[in-house]
Amino acid sequence: MDIKTFLRTTASEERDQVAQEAGTSVAYLRQLAGRHRNCSKVLAERLERASKGRINAQAAMFPERFEFKEPA
Repeated sequence: MDIKTFLRTTASEERDQVAQEAGTSVAYLRQLAGRHRNCSKVLAERLERASKGRINAQAAMFPERFEFKEPA
């Protein structure tokens, strides 16, 4: 999933834990989700590892290519 979906569907404690393990902050994840910042390859890989694969590294780096739709 992309970062925006991850932030919307994950409990606050888990968001904090993933951000900390990836070496960033939830505030920065929000900037990435809103496309105000671009995610580096290194951070994308750390986010994928820290989230145990829930955040897709490719979707983190290229959100415009990975528009995740909410299930109906």
